[in-house]
Amino acid sequence: MSRLVQFIKYFLIFITFYILVNVISFHALKSNYRTKTVNIDMDCPKVVITEFKATITNGYIDGVLYNNTKEKLVDKYLRLDFYSKRDVLLGTKYIKIEELLEEQNQSFSTKFNFDEVDSVRAMLVDGKSVVGESKLKFLPDDLSLNSTNKFILFFAFLTSLPLL
Repeated sequence: MSRLVQFIKYFLIFITFYILVNVISFHALKSNYRTKTVNIDMDCPKVVITEFKATITNGYIDGVLYNNTKEKLVDKYLRLDFYSKRDVLLGTKYIKIEELLEEQNQSFSTKFNFDEVDSVRAMLVDGKSVVGESKLKFLPDDLSLNSTNKFILFFAFLTSLPLL
């Protein structure tokens, strides 16, 4: 019976330690995000960025697009260009605007993996102008979509073989 009690104590200590480490790690990572500047090159439709934060290597943008025009928005994209401190274009993301009637709004969110982003410029573009763009520019950044990661994993496996 005492072994079972001892096992339960160790199990509870392990669970408590696991939760504590996760909470501390989450807050440590979240504190690395800094608010950045946004330049919006249009008045109609109105774009309101509610949150734009970035670290040295990645970040995220949340916002709302208000259709304050007198027409329906069809086959449009919100283009987000990410720039460094010296105004070097680091990358572009596209967010598809669903069919948006007048006086409606659409919230959006995207993640990015560009290094040292300092500002972003938002503009509205037609769907015809983005036909030749890469599929990665339309999706939130997912490391599994990047083909170099498979190579890195394979190389890491090969280098760890002598240790096994």
